[in-house]
Amino acid sequence: MGGDSAGGNREAGGDRDISEGRVRALAPSGTVLRREVDAEADACFREIRIQVTGRAGVGKTTVRSVLSAHHELRTTDAAIEETASIDVPRVPDPELDGDVVVYVVAGDAQAVDIDAARGARGVVVPVLAKADAVDRLQDVVDGVSSKLGCTVHPLMGTIAISVMSSRPPTFEPLRESAAAVTPEMLLTPERFLRAGIPMSKQSRAELVRSVEVAGVGIAARALTESPGMDDATVRLLLAEKSGLDAVVKAVRRAVEDVRAARQGRLLVRLNQLAARHQEAMEIERYLASDEAVFAGMRAALHTLGESEHPNPTLATVRSWRERRDTALEPAAARAATAVGRGYLRMLSR
Repeated sequence: MGGDSAGGNREAGGDRDISEGRVRALAPSGTVLRREVDAEADACFREIRIQVTGRAGVGKTTVRSVLSAHHELRTTDAAIEETASIDVPRVPDPELDGDVVVYVVAGDAQAVDIDAARGARGVVVPVLAKADAVDRLQDVVDGVSSKLGCTVHPLMGTIAISVMSSRPPTFEPLRESAAAVTPEMLLTPERFLRAGIPMSKQSRAELVRSVEVAGVGIAARALTESPGMDDATVRLLLAEKSGLDAVVKAVRRAVEDVRAARQGRLLVRLNQLAARHQEAMEIERYLASDEAVFAGMRAALHTLGESEHPNPTLATVRSWRERRDTALEPAAARAATAVGRGYLRMLSR
């Protein structure tokens, strides 16, 4: 991947992220060292791939559409692609070699889902699509999470897409009928369309197309409890209930994990190049910079599965030094050293 787009975005983040342009300039053009630096930069800054996959009919396309439309994922420099279906007779399964693999199930996870998700190379984010059609949703979520070994995120995809597209344009037609809507009316779209409520069939059909009967129920209950609730608040409630925010947050976190891991590997390789090449003074200076120290800290925190402390103190630094001194594994000691170094640098700025 070229340096203009990705590198430009990262440079805007200042010393809180690694600048591709700065890394590539650490060695003179035409030298062996420059070729090695460029190779490491290529590996670090190549586009992150998000693969959406699963068996046929589980809702992969809807999940991909939800992820592609969300503004938080459009700013991550990641490509979102949908694979062919898993477990199609006489057809080889697609290779799950994406950096992030969004594995979609509908209902319970089958043995083929478990095998495919476990065989994926990247960070796996399981999504339970069509969650509005699942009975005993929490039991299914718990069961699938247990089988896959990581948390599955339920998603009502049609509701999520409609909310992001501001559909329906208004919930006003439902407002005066909300209190009359009963659970029995929402068992099927046809029942809701035939129900004896003061709301036109055209408005009902538009509402069902936009948010399905599950969304109608959520909106009707909200408007019954708070008749003055405005459309924007109803949409926020639908977005929350749809699972949209949780799914996007999980995918974004996975992308950030991938990026942090790549930057951590880049810093390790730059250290190795600095030790091997006498002319690598610029690399040594870079490794001592705020940018490199903070990137190393973030990579270590991601490796340890911990969040950055919002307000570190000297006590925070001491606690990480204690973790370094008591670590049983060299990798854990190196990670604790990087985190402590980063917090100390923050305090000294």
